[in-house]
Amino acid sequence: MVLIGGLVPETLVSADDPHQGTVDVDVLLPVALVFDREDQDFGWLEGALTAAGFVLVSPNTGWRWTTSVDGAAIVVEFLADVPDNPGQELALPGARTLSANNLAGPAPALRDTREIAVGRHRARAAGVGGYLAAKAAAIVGRGLVKDLYDFAYVIVHSLAKEGPMLAQHVESVVVQRPEVGRDMRREVLHACGRFETIDAVGPRAYAAEALRAGSTKSYAELAEEATESVTALAQLMTGGEE
Repeated sequence: MVLIGGLVPETLVSADDPHQGTVDVDVLLPVALVFDREDQDFGWLEGALTAAGFVLVSPNTGWRWTTSVDGAAIVVEFLADVPDNPGQELALPGARTLSANNLAGPAPALRDTREIAVGRHRARAAGVGGYLAAKAAAIVGRGLVKDLYDFAYVIVHSLAKEGPMLAQHVESVVVQRPEVGRDMRREVLHACGRFETIDAVGPRAYAAEALRAGSTKSYAELAEEATESVTALAQLMTGGEE
């Protein structure tokens, strides 16, 4: 299992600006193609959910589970990204009710993972290259404000410290493979295109969400840093080509 989504950015970068997180937890599962999926067994995961006090959010949605932690409702969503049955809820072998929502986009996160501390426990989470590639696919596929904000937040604060290495991290993940039906590199560049000017949708989304998170910078400063940083990443990936 690999953690992705709104909890990850603050584990990827160290920044003075706070990050606007979420109360849901997105977990990506490496699910096999339909012809060899029977070799997998997710019964252990369903048993662990039940033992930890999780219940289905609704009887007909096996990929969303919830519990309460210190009075706060926490929702865990199980996602997969495989070519067969796109957009469908996938039954998981060995589990009676647990399933995964098959979305096009998050698979790059499986190519770049690292271990992080979650309280007293260790967990696998997306690395910076995998996270940005997966988030770019979400921007292309749905383009929510939160997607644009998370994408820019990680780039702004990673680029300042890693420089050209950030582009190398992304490039190592988006190398095209025969089994992947999408051009992941094109998706990243397409997402970067949402930040081409200070008035574009990307910088506006980033500035608005950053202010909501508690940034002390002005709207104009935030929009400008998003434009400059994301454009710089695109230029590093293309060698400055238009």
